[in-house]
Amino acid sequence: MYEIPTNLVELTPPKLNVELGPLLKKQDQNTDSSHVEVQRQVGKGLSALGKGISLLLGDTENVVSMNFKVNLLSSLSDSAQILSNVFHRVSVTRKNLLSPLINKNVKDLVDKTPPTEFLFGSDLVEKIKTVKSVETLSRELKLTKPGYIPGIRSQNRGGMSQHTGSSSQTVLNLNSQRPVRRVGEARLSRGLPSKFNREDGRRVKYTPRKEQRRRV
Repeated sequence: MYEIPTNLVELTPPKLNVELGPLLKKQDQNTDSSHVEVQRQVGKGLSALGKGISLLLGDTENVVSMNFKVNLLSSLSDSAQILSNVFHRVSVTRKNLLSPLINKNVKDLVDKTPPTEFLFGSDLVEKIKTVKSVETLSRELKLTKPGYIPGIRSQNRGGMSQHTGSSSQTVLNLNSQRPVRRVGEARLSRGLPSKFNREDGRRVKYTPRKEQRRRV
């Protein structure tokens, strides 16, 4: 009875962008369809209010008093404003439910796009292409750091390359090239007697020397 006028496309629920169709599960599609039906009913309510306002404005015979007409028009206009806000809020809810399915970089861009004939705007494909182009350009412009080898400096104070590794590690490497000492060679006498012969490693009996008495 109160069909939406063809010249008021703003009262028609925004269509779902074709590009999002393959991303939606059956439950997502059913939820979005329910919100579309709510918007359709709100649109018809706005259409009915519009006809009532048109009748009042077209009353040239002053069937009702001017004061009454002004008050009635004010109330009808407020009702139309409230229903328009509801219509818009449903569109925002639809976008919020579907936007998590979109790539984050594209999502940040389309979230700012107001609904038109389509829920995410009429140029969604162009926006996606723009985002992809910017990402590709950013990767090409990104500075690549030269390779770095830990523990090695390119130059020392004299202008020659040198290793800056641990000095203890260098000592260990040098010690590993020394011949292995035998057990008997491990102990060095420093003024003290040893139970081992330092030359051949054989055990010998230690006999302390007797102190000779000095003759007077």
